[in-house]
Order: sequence, then C-alpha cells, then structure tokens
Amino acid sequence: MAHEDEDTVEIRDVTVMGHTDLALLCRIGNVHVWIAPTRLRPGSTVARQGDVGTLVLTHRFAVERGLASYNASANGRRRPPCESLRKDGLPCRNLRRLDSRFCFGHDPATANEREATQALSLGNSLARRREKPTL
Repeated sequence: MAHEDEDTVEIRDVTVMGHTDLALLCRIGNVHVWIAPTRLRPGSTVARQGDVGTLVLTHRFAVERGLASYNASANGRRRPPCESLRKDGLPCRNLRRLDSRFCFGHDPATANEREATQALSLGNSLARRREKPTL
C-alpha cells in the first residue's frame, strides 16, 4: 500500500488499451503492462479504456514493474523532492513535478486537477459499492 511520503514517478504518453474490474492494460512506449487502479497516485490522468495521458505511480512499484530504474525517474534522471511539508510537518519526499518546485499533491497549479481526481475516485468508489450484489 502506498503512503503519502513515498516517492512517485510520472509516466507520460500512456494509453489505456483495455481494462477489467481489477486492472488497466496500459501501453507505455512498446510495453504493455497491467496496473490495478489502486496503484494510481493523484495526478494520474488515465482511468479507462481509450484514455491517453499520465500515470503517477510510486517509485517502488514502477521499479518493480520495470517502468523506472532504481536511481532514475521516468524521464531518465532523479528529480529533487518537493519543497513542501506533509500534514505531519515533515518534509514531503515525493518528487517534484518537472516544471515546479512541488509534487502534484502540493503544487498550487494542480489544485483543480487534484479536486477533479479525488471527485472521480470517490464517484468510482461509490458506484462500485452500489454494484455489489447484496445477499
């Protein structure tokens, strides 16, 4: 399970080729990989078949799946950490966005996108609960 203080990696130009209830089939370059929606971190812009956009994954998971090297982010070099503080007052350890001093979660420029992502996630969660059969 991912924690707020884990490093993340942004992978751009991802196409969702298919999906099941449990995973998305993502094309990243010439590689196809199944990724559970629960692995997507805030800032991911793909969620269903046909979407083209950005995946944000924990660095650890991306390395395990061969999508990033241990010492590098998806763009080939390790970015410095976010300059913000977490809710507990400790420094944020997520990697900065390419064009910012902050990670997706702390960047003021991504506030609207964060809210939309959270609303989409909440809506999907509520829809799944309604679809579960009752015994």
